[in-house]
Order: sequence, then C-alpha cells, then structure tokens
Amino acid sequence: MENTIFIQDPDYNLDSIIAHSQRRLLMFQLPRDIPSFGKLDPEDPQGFRLFQYEKLKHDQNIRLLGYPNTSDSNDITFHMDEKLLEDASGAFIAVSYYWGNEQPTEHLPLSPRLYLEVTRTVHSLLRHIAGVASGFPLWVDAICINQADLAEKSSQVGMMKDIYAAAKCVIVWLGNGNLTKNDELVLWSYLASLSDRNNSTPNGYRGFGGIGDTLCGQVLQSPWFERVWVVQEACFARTVFFLSGAIGMSLPFLSDYLEMRRENHENLPISYSIASDWGRDSLPAFNRFNILCNQRDQIQQNGGKPQLPLTDILLDFQTCKATDARDKVFALLGLAAYHNIQPDYTKSTSDAFTEAMIACSPSLYDYRLLGYAGLANPKPNGPTQFATVPTWVPNFSSAFLAQPFTLRADFKATPARDLAEVAFGSMSGKPQLLSRGIPRHLGLFIRAAFIDTVNELSMPGLCSVDSPFSDHEKVLQRQYDISSQGIEMLKRRNHYPVLASASVTCCEAMTAGDHHQDGSMSEEIKSAAFEAFRKSKGAAEFLSHSRENDKLGAYMHRTGIGRSRRLFITQNGYLGAANNGIMEGDRVCLIDGAPVPFILRGPVAKFRKYTIYNLVCDAFINGIMYREASNLHSIRFEMILLE
Repeated sequence: MENTIFIQDPDYNLDSIIAHSQRRLLMFQLPRDIPSFGKLDPEDPQGFRLFQYEKLKHDQNIRLLGYPNTSDSNDITFHMDEKLLEDASGAFIAVSYYWGNEQPTEHLPLSPRLYLEVTRTVHSLLRHIAGVASGFPLWVDAICINQADLAEKSSQVGMMKDIYAAAKCVIVWLGNGNLTKNDELVLWSYLASLSDRNNSTPNGYRGFGGIGDTLCGQVLQSPWFERVWVVQEACFARTVFFLSGAIGMSLPFLSDYLEMRRENHENLPISYSIASDWGRDSLPAFNRFNILCNQRDQIQQNGGKPQLPLTDILLDFQTCKATDARDKVFALLGLAAYHNIQPDYTKSTSDAFTEAMIACSPSLYDYRLLGYAGLANPKPNGPTQFATVPTWVPNFSSAFLAQPFTLRADFKATPARDLAEVAFGSMSGKPQLLSRGIPRHLGLFIRAAFIDTVNELSMPGLCSVDSPFSDHEKVLQRQYDISSQGIEMLKRRNHYPVLASASVTCCEAMTAGDHHQDGSMSEEIKSAAFEAFRKSKGAAEFLSHSRENDKLGAYMHRTGIGRSRRLFITQNGYLGAANNGIMEGDRVCLIDGAPVPFILRGPVAKFRKYTIYNLVCDAFINGIMYREASNLHSIRFEMILLE
C-alpha cells in the first residue's frame, strides 16, 4: 500500500480524483446538504408538485440530473435535462449502487418547484457524490429512467453499457456501513496507517486488527459486491471510484487492499465473514470483486468490447443477485459477444430465460449450463409463450447449494467435441432447436446414448436445491444415514463394476471424487477419514478431530449430499449422486461431448422418428466419469429430443 495518495480536503473534487484514479488514492470528504421541505400538500397551488416524466425525444437520449456547483452554500437543488448520449459523452457522472427493495420515502427538490420521490439510499448517495462531483450532472438509473414506462426502461437498459462507458467517471456508492462520523475517522486512520512501509513484516502487516479493521469489514459487507448489474457498470467505465460515507477509494486502492487482506487472513475480524450453513464464509467482496476486475481488464484491453460468449458470462456471474429475476440475464447482455438479445421488460421471466438459453444453444457443446436445468432443479416461474418451459432451460435467478457436476473441469464422461467439427462439420451431433405443435413446444436435439437405469434410491437430502439450510448437525446426521444406505445398496449386489470395497465406493460417490481434483488427499487418507466419519455416526465432533476429517466434510458439503443431493444405484450396480428429485426408473444417459452423465425421464412423447424425453439433472456416477463407459463398443448414440 505504499505510494498511496491521501486527501482530506473539503475542496477536493472530481477532476482531482480522476487525475489520480489509476493510483492508490484514499480520500476523506464530508457530504453536502439537500434542503428538506415540510409536509407536501398536493392541493396547495404554491407548493411543490410531483415531477412528471415526458417521453424522450430520441431513442439515444438520456436524462441527466444537474445541480449548481456553488461554493457559497452546501444546499443543492436539482434540475433534469435531456441530452443525446453522444453529445453528453465525458461530461457526466454515472452512479453504481445497490437498489434493493426500498420504497421511496424521501423528497428530492427539482426546479422549478418540483420534487421527486426517492429512496433513502438514493438521497444519501446524492448528498455524498455531489460533494465531489464538481457540478458534473449525474446519471442515476432510478431517477433518469422512467421506471413506470416499460418500453423506455427496456430501451435504456439496452444502452446501459454505452451509458457507463460514456461517463467521465463511475462513482460506486457502497453505503456507509452504518458508520458514525467518528467511525469514519477511525476507518480513515486505519487505512492510512497501512501505507506506512515500516508496518510491513515478513509475516504480514502489524497494522491489521483493531476497531478500524472491523469497520472496514462492515464497509465490505455492502450488498453492491453481490449485485449483477454492477458488473457491467464497473467493467465498461473509463474510471471507477468508490465512496462509503465520507471515505473515498480508487479502484487500485480497493483492489490492493482486498488482495493484501486475502494474503494476510490470519485473525480476520468476524465482520469479514457472513453466516452460512457450514460455519462462516468469507465476504463476497473477496472473490467476486476479483472476477469483476479480471473481466474489466479483458474488456478494457479489447478496446472496450466484450469477447466472451453469453454462456461464459452467465456462468461467471451466476451467483450474483438481482431484485428482478430477468436482470440475471438482461444485466449481463452487454458483457457478452455473439448474441442478438435485447432487454425487454414486457417479457415474462420464463421467456427471458428461454431466450437466453436459445442464444446459448450454438455453444452448448460444453453443456455446462445444462447442469443448472432439469426437473430436479428450480424451474423458471410465470407465463410463457410456449406450451411449457422446456426442461433444458435453467432458472438463472436461483441460488444453488451445490455446483452442478458439469462445472468440474476434470470430468470426461465422453470425449469433448472438437470445436472446429462442431462449428463447421456435420450437424448430426450438434445441439439443434426445434419448434413443434400449437401451442408451441420447444425441443433441443442432442446425440445421446442410454447406458443404465436408476434402480434404487437412498433417502433424500434435507432441502431443495435453492433452499438455504443452516442446521449443520442435522446435515451431518443425514450424510451418515445416506452413507449407510449407500453401503447397504452396494452390498445387496453380488457384483459391483468398480473393483473397490463398498465403503470406498460410497465415499467416492459422496465426495464426487473431489480429492482427484485438488490432489491434497491420497486414497488411503481419504478412506481412513471416511471410516472415522462412519464410526462417529455423523456426530459434529468428527470434524474437529483432524485436518483430514475437516477436508472430507468439505468435500461432502460441496457435493451437496445430505442437503440437495442423495445417492442412487443403477440397474448395472453403479453408485452415483444426483439431486433429490430423481426417481426410480429414470434413465442414465451420456450426451455426446458432455463431461458428465445426465438423468432423463421418459420417453414422454414421439415426434416423427425421434423420441422425446425430459431432462432431470446431471449426475456423478462412480466408474463412468472418466470415459470408462464411452469406451465400450456396445454404446450406441442416437438423436433424441429434449423438451
């Protein structure tokens, strides 16, 4: 943190911030005041009237919130102007912040004698941002877009990438972390102290700790780091500056601080973590901010143009949150190349998600998104233009307790398709879309081989895929019960196709072979830890006995066994793990080019010479994940239709 610029100057403004924005900059700046009114009386002809939006004169126009840059008064009154985006480029500030579910409770004065109803968050950020903005007009989406006009909202949202790219600076409002003025001074002193290189030691920074460190954790709890819209807003910005109350930080300063705190993570205050169903997890700010910065670097290095396909973008930011479910797609469109989707808020959530999956279908050769889809996963809600929402369309707005198996890079259930072959070769094996019937059914053609059938199930996990569950002791007990049933299912077979004991085989299924991926546990150590787990009968004390036991617990936690997943055994004696919603009689299939097996249900119908199935979910099946089954000469692939 050396070579940091520290500013504590009431006259310091945006021009100075931008001049130092690519360096480590820490600033302390008090807010300006927005005059308040008494009770508004709509019947009083002399009183303030509610601002009425007029239709934008051009589809490339934007509204800007202006205010006087006066030095003789802290009071500010705003006015609304309309500008062509091209003409306004480089002459306004765009604001990035967390919307949430707040209702408007504050009044914002507009000239002449008008007012807008805004949330407390917007009111607070305007007070602070106007203190450094040098009179530059502001673009705040909640104010500058007529949220009641769906056509305008759709059009302006489609321009968001260009709006944030055109801004002179994007100011990120992190809130104030419920800090008092005294807290802000303590936080300022703490952050400033870290720049002293004499504080550095071979073991980290002696400056960490204390009240200032705790307060910094409170600031980093800002929901901004979790929201999906902020990704695009930060990635296309010319300059990004962060404000939390009176504390201002440049992007390099915040990035360096997070990296430094990640490396020196010993004795982190509890404010740097959030409660989860597996103890406490680190704040989203650590991982998501790093992903966001990497994406920003790629876009900036490519001349401000996106490079990645929509599939990659949807996967990279799947865990981000949105108040409107459709924004889990709409907010990411500007970050993706090679698609022609436009935001349209007249469409239902189901149709928005289906359209996104259709746009991704040319790149479904990697099948990663299919891991989020299926009858045993959350389905999109609401009306749709189709007869039903296809089972291969995910609910992009859901939070998943356990990652799909399709995201594991080490699995190779079938050989990956050569991209040149997929792009330019025969279409016989490439996923294709088909619309049939009235009302319309939308089907996905895939090349698949049915290799087995689900024969018997363990008890299910304790919760659904997208339902948080925090009773850690009950999860451990359920994991033990499921392991007992898995071993019993294996012992009832005279022959198991994988040459290993029932206990080792069950352990492999319950951990989805996780130790193969990170290489930190040998087969022997993992087996010993699983035997210790079995002897403990799922007691919580099991985890505290050794590092190996902790690691085994983490493997089972990531797999989702005991929570959203259960064990099953196939007709041919293979033991596997899949979502709770699988059923006896479901079919196990390999999809040509997919890294994992999938569970299908059906046949449910016939179309011409093709059989129609429903997708249930992806699966881990011990003995099938590394091309063992696809190497068999008896495997026969055929074209089927998923609906």
